[in-house]
Amino acid sequence: MSIWFWSDTHFHHRSIIDFCSRPFSSVEEMNEAIVERWNARVRKKEEIFFLGDFGFGKEVATTFQRLNGRKHLIVGNHDLKQGKAVLNAGWDSVEQIKVFKDNGRRVVLCHYPIESWPSAHKGALHFHGHSHGSLKRRIPGRLDVGFEPYSNGPVALENAIKDAQEMGPNVPQDGGRED
Repeated sequence: MSIWFWSDTHFHHRSIIDFCSRPFSSVEEMNEAIVERWNARVRKKEEIFFLGDFGFGKEVATTFQRLNGRKHLIVGNHDLKQGKAVLNAGWDSVEQIKVFKDNGRRVVLCHYPIESWPSAHKGALHFHGHSHGSLKRRIPGRLDVGFEPYSNGPVALENAIKDAQEMGPNVPQDGGRED
């Protein structure tokens, strides 16, 4: 079973299509594509850590219910603005920042990119969203797991670790399931 990471889907946010040059003709098309991409990768019992900016409006609860996985929210700036609609959608956990551990490796999860994070000097990694693939300064161990860098769907832990360690391209080729 894989563990997944993604952020910045911005469900029901019409302006994000133009703002980030997303290849969709409507917000409805974008929403459906994102749901399909999420569910094509994440199985019902797998965990996904969503690193903020889930969606806008009252419709987010309905969209949330359509998504596979045990869903954990690391709160983003737009999630706070949306209040109860996002925060009370049914997440398995809601946190501002989380230190995730896998086989002794630390991964610091936050919506915002951090310049220096706990244990970075000891090999800890940092996954974030918020920047929509636009950061110019590359820092070893830091990875934007947002929609723009990973538009094909959530990125699996093993692929995110590899991309963070290698400081892969700003727009990784793929982060998904092979099966």
